[in-house]
Amino acid sequence: MIIGMGTIILVTRVYSPVEVGAWTVFTTVFFLVTKLREGVIQTALIKFLSGQEKDKYYSVLKASFFTNITIETVLSSLVFLIGYLDYFKELSLLFLFYPLYSMPWAIYRWQLFVHQSKLRVEVIFKINVAILVVLLVGFSMLLFWKWQITDMIVILGFGAMSGSIVGLKVINPKLILIAKTTPELYKDMLSYGKFGMLRELTGTLSTRINVFLTAGFLTLSQTGLLGIAQRFTQLILIPNAAIQTLVFPKACELSSRDRKDELKVLYESSVAMLLAMFLPLVVLMVISAHSLILMFNGKDYLDAAPLLVIMIITVALYSPFGNAFGSVINAIGKPEMNMKVVVVNSIINICLSFSLVLTVGLYGAVLAPFITETFGFIWISKILKRELGISFERCFRQIPNSYATLFSAIKKKLRQQGVESI
Repeated sequence: MIIGMGTIILVTRVYSPVEVGAWTVFTTVFFLVTKLREGVIQTALIKFLSGQEKDKYYSVLKASFFTNITIETVLSSLVFLIGYLDYFKELSLLFLFYPLYSMPWAIYRWQLFVHQSKLRVEVIFKINVAILVVLLVGFSMLLFWKWQITDMIVILGFGAMSGSIVGLKVINPKLILIAKTTPELYKDMLSYGKFGMLRELTGTLSTRINVFLTAGFLTLSQTGLLGIAQRFTQLILIPNAAIQTLVFPKACELSSRDRKDELKVLYESSVAMLLAMFLPLVVLMVISAHSLILMFNGKDYLDAAPLLVIMIITVALYSPFGNAFGSVINAIGKPEMNMKVVVVNSIINICLSFSLVLTVGLYGAVLAPFITETFGFIWISKILKRELGISFERCFRQIPNSYATLFSAIKKKLRQQGVESI
């Protein structure tokens, strides 16, 4: 999140509104390709690693690593080719630099998933600190010497490479290289991952379609406004991302032991916790939307504030339920059900976005997701009630308990620190 916010603040302060719009489209393409690759890799990797012994464990790592690199090579080559053929004048140069960032990022994200499967939170933290240090130095040099916007891509690539080096040392790449794999293992992983690929393709295209539509039917400057609103909205997702990376491995473990009652409790308690975290964040962001954008991006981008308010409410209200739904449904071995929900919602959102952007304009780009998410919320509530007995009403009722649990944990931690200091 810091990387995303830092780059959008930097481009709005250094480059023109048109360049900001071009950067928004570039990062959206990058995000789309990344999620497409990770749709195959992430879900299958964590699922197949659960409960594996040493030899089988490293076989899965090797198969997933080479699958990851192969997919990224193909996709990066396609983006590079689009830039080389100069189909989009404002984006061509950025696309030519694309592989310098995407390949190191693919390796970084892969080893991140490996650590997540083992719940190595401290290792992940150290990896991300290494990346931030490199980016801080690189972006400082960019500001001092007034480098071009394409140089940001190179700096981001170096940052991802540094994080990959730190993470791979913990995994022990030698054991991965000597591990034995079979065609059946690749086949099983791809068979399981294909649902994730289609889910991520449609889901990510749906969530980012408004960027492409505004760039195509409106202006790049308006696309830049949307990109700024999206970046601030993603701050709200920090707790969600942190919790969900832990929920999925735990859900897989509970499902493998056929503990559906505990899986229900896991879903409801984690969603209640996220809602409790989101409530004060949403109030703060809504009140300070204008001030935040003025402070970080400048007065030229104040029109992004109303967009930000609508997007924050949408994300805070619906994302905890939707993301946790994907985790538990994949964990119980029904990825096709998750795929169906995402595909249908994505089609609805794409159609609505196209219609509303053409008729309403820029605000249509944020109203369409709100309408779509409302429909999806009702749909997944019925699925989870049927499959696991999960109640969304209980999630909301548990919000006060989440605050009580949080305060108790803080008091306990403070007491422990007090005893240690004595």
